Amino acid sequence: MRFTALLLRATIALMMSCGVAMALGGRAVPMISAAPSERGVQVTATITAITTGRYEAEMAIQKSGAAGTATTRQTGAFDLSSGESATVATIGLSFDPADELDIRLTVRSEGQIVSKGSLTLNSE
Repeated sequence: MRFTALLLRATIALMMSCGVAMALGGRAVPMISAAPSERGVQVTATITAITTGRYEAEMAIQKSGAAGTATTRQTGAFDLSSGESATVATIGLSFDPADELDIRLTVRSEGQIVSKGSLTLNSE
């Protein structure tokens, strides 16, 4: 039940992060999803181009819990047509109900940030 509540909060946060992306006037929409897996949680970051172009994307994850804090980053560069999507990264993480995840997805084009998205699980 606690994990279901966690995912409901994650879905709401994801919807809010998409609103942030659009408010920035981005040319690509960032999308972060988190789903339960056998050993914890699977996080996937994707971008969808609003306009044709080359995009550089970075997903940064900070996990905090009883074992300490760990950070991981995944990046990718994509040539996308309008409406086309690309997966930046899919990462599986161990996840205890007391852990906290802070996930950020930043999208750049021509060196400029064009959109951002974020998702936090178990934030106090």
